[in-house]
Amino acid sequence: MREVTTSITAPLPWHTIMAAFTNTKDSEVLTLEIERAVNKIDQTLTTGQPGRTFTVKHGVPFQVTVRRETTVLGQPGSLYFRYDADTDKLSFDAKASQLPDGVTCDDSSGKNFFGFLWHDQG
Repeated sequence: MREVTTSITAPLPWHTIMAAFTNTKDSEVLTLEIERAVNKIDQTLTTGQPGRTFTVKHGVPFQVTVRRETTVLGQPGSLYFRYDADTDKLSFDAKASQLPDGVTCDDSSGKNFFGFLWHDQG
């Protein structure tokens, strides 16, 4: 995972977000595991299921893995969030993150909702 540098000096709070995982092939069930580097799964998102909440923090890396049942699809990636103190908003840090091939993130709602989308690679 990449190291992230930041100009923020004060400790930042943890933020609760909601995230959902969608597959471009509606009939295929996949999971997106989002975990901290300490190998503790923080959240597993499943396609076709409602979004789930969990906590994240500015600059704290998460590993992201896509699975079909027990099979890992592609290489795991990294996920970072960025906090803007002026707007009190958390956003997906596209510069620091390296999502797995085939995964995109949409945080355009501006309400701490993050939609992850799997684009079939086959």
